[in-house]
Amino acid sequence: MTAPIRVLHVDDDAEVADLTATYLAREGDGITVATATSADEGLDRIRTGSFDCVVSDYEMPGMDGIELLEAVREEYPDLPFILYTGKGSEAVASDAISAGVTDYLQKASGTEQYQLLANRIRNAVERTRAERSRKRHLEAIETAREGISILDSDGEFIYVNEAYAELYGYDPEEMIGEHWELIYPDDEVETVRGEVLPLVEDEGYWHGETSGLRADGTTFPEDHVVSRTDRGDLVCTVRDLSDRRSRQAELRLKDRVLDEAPIGITVADPAAEDNPLIYVNDRFEELTGHDAEEIIGTNCRFLQGEHTREEPVAAMREAIAKGEPVTVELRNYRKDGTEFWNHVTIAPLLDDDGTVERWLGFQEDVTERKERDRERAALEHGIEHIGVGVASYDADGRIRYANEQYAEMLGTTRAELTDSYVWELNPELDAERFEAYWNSYDLGETRVHETVHERVDTGERIPTETTTTHVRIDDTPFHIGTITDITDRKAHEQQLQREVERLDKFASIVSHDLRNPLNVAQGRLELLAEEYDSDHIPPARNALDRMNELITDTLTLAREGRIVDETESVSLGRLAEESWRNADTGGAVLDVVDDPTIHADPQRLRSILENLFRNAVEHGSTSNRTESDDAVERGSTSSRTQSDDAVGRAGDVAVRVGATDGGFYVEDDGPGIPEADREGIFEAGFSTADGSSGFGLTIVREIAEAHGWTVTVTDGADGGARFEFTGVTVET
Repeated sequence: MTAPIRVLHVDDDAEVADLTATYLAREGDGITVATATSADEGLDRIRTGSFDCVVSDYEMPGMDGIELLEAVREEYPDLPFILYTGKGSEAVASDAISAGVTDYLQKASGTEQYQLLANRIRNAVERTRAERSRKRHLEAIETAREGISILDSDGEFIYVNEAYAELYGYDPEEMIGEHWELIYPDDEVETVRGEVLPLVEDEGYWHGETSGLRADGTTFPEDHVVSRTDRGDLVCTVRDLSDRRSRQAELRLKDRVLDEAPIGITVADPAAEDNPLIYVNDRFEELTGHDAEEIIGTNCRFLQGEHTREEPVAAMREAIAKGEPVTVELRNYRKDGTEFWNHVTIAPLLDDDGTVERWLGFQEDVTERKERDRERAALEHGIEHIGVGVASYDADGRIRYANEQYAEMLGTTRAELTDSYVWELNPELDAERFEAYWNSYDLGETRVHETVHERVDTGERIPTETTTTHVRIDDTPFHIGTITDITDRKAHEQQLQREVERLDKFASIVSHDLRNPLNVAQGRLELLAEEYDSDHIPPARNALDRMNELITDTLTLAREGRIVDETESVSLGRLAEESWRNADTGGAVLDVVDDPTIHADPQRLRSILENLFRNAVEHGSTSNRTESDDAVERGSTSSRTQSDDAVGRAGDVAVRVGATDGGFYVEDDGPGIPEADREGIFEAGFSTADGSSGFGLTIVREIAEAHGWTVTVTDGADGGARFEFTGVTVET
């Protein structure tokens, strides 16, 4: 439907004006006419009304038609104006055209002129409306963000807007008349020619992506629409996709960051009921064992369970209610029911108005850390209550940690100890000696030694025992150790030493006081035996010998039970052979099965061996042969000969000495020791043989314990007695 046309007819003859209005309304479909009888009235009507066209006479009093035209053009440059006059001339027509008249028509007789005028009016208005529409479109095109161009049938630009030219780095004027190939690289030209243009030719439209070429030689991705007009021109609309591609790449990167983040990430929607999850990343699925499809749309509380404490849950609820971030740690449960400690941070994502748009959740499994914290707390508690001082110091000698017992022992506080130097507390050290002491340690080495510390409050020196280990923590070396106040132990040791010295002195006095009359008695008895032959003399001699043996064993027991302070490397086989020669072994045989090197006091170890050898001979032999020197057999691989000087006669005992795991043994092939007697054999005075003092095995036990060894008795390989010594340091 054609839009209505409103016309203002200006003519000084009112009858003519009304007649013209009547015919135009009749002849012109949709034309309505208003009239004015002067130019001034006409201007007023134009200014206050809305007209699509002005029809004016030429000759009018005051202002004629040309002058009215000029006045209208000043204010309404594109308003259609038709000069309709009965007194026209070429001069008038020329002036009218110069003034910008739209059309010129002379009045004539008959009614046909009104039909002609109506046509002229309609054509003028339609042209004006079309031009206005075109201008509006061009203005829209010029202000459009998309680049728009028009190509003629030869492919040359006949129009480009500013945005289009800017995309390719040109001014619009530079592109007019250029071929479209100007703005595409060679390979893209082939694509456009071979694919795009044929589609446009067939379908009149194409939409896709192409690669544009800028004036500086760079290319960019573009969204491209090509359409064909009725006249055969091509309208091209282009939008640069670089930013969108960049945003898409950025979004993809963000998606990857979220999905591949080492912690669980969730997004919840506060606008929906119960804050349901709308996103979870891959790590969250791994952490909880739930697939995203199962939990999207649910509240994250499904992770809570039987042992989830209420306090952290309440803290999260309060933060959500206030729209504030919060971090808590709580016990959560995986899909399979296993527990884990979850370090949870939730934070609001706000929109421009400060309203919570999303809730972000960050979740991390800290179970191992919580376990370490518990272990560390238990360790720290243990260290604090271990009952001894504990401290650590670094390579500079600075104390980095000290427990309360350490501080109390030294009469100070932990705060004052921290960062102090160890030589400030140990008068036996200074900075130089500390460096040498530090460098003497190997990684992992532990040493125990006695030293002296000085109390901070009184300056008193206290004896201490320290156990120090060289360790490395996070690539930093430390010494960690314990310190024990051994003041009481030292006093006890000194008291024991004094008692030992008194006992030794007492034993010497007793030995001297007893041996002197014993020697006199033995001498008198021998003189008596020279003068008289009496059956009473042998028993008396045996009794005196027994007294001498008791005195010797008592003195040995008193002296040999002292603690062994220093040891040396000793060949057990060689010492066994020497001891065998010193003992009265008769026709017995010694077999040295192994020859380990052990740490011992040689003289006191010899006493052990001699007592064991005598014990074996006394309880295992049936003869009193004295061929001891020739009865030593070396090595378990030696073959015994049948010569009289190499083998004891029938009934003589065989003794073996060898190594065990962590010690050595001495065994014989005699009758052995009944199990009922084994607990008491090491007691002083215990003996099953006539004439024995009963101190021999007691001496063995005392010397073993003085070394820190343990001696036990069991059955030998051949049924005799086997004495095993453990806790012995054996060199490898």
